[in-house]
Amino acid sequence: MNEGGFRKTGPYLVTVTSDTTFGDLLHVIVAQRVHRVYVVSDDKTPIGVVTLTDVLRMVRQLAE
Repeated sequence: MNEGGFRKTGPYLVTVTSDTTFGDLLHVIVAQRVHRVYVVSDDKTPIGVVTLTDVLRMVRQLAE
């Protein structure tokens, strides 16, 4: 996980890698108090985004 960012000033973008577990992703969202986490490759290239809505949708599907 990388809690660095792409910006030089202002709020940093919270990032994880594609091998981050769901539990670790939840921890990052709560600890960093964010609504979205960007998924990046090893060279920090953005490859996706996970939103709080995505997380809630997955939890709902798992509960059904």
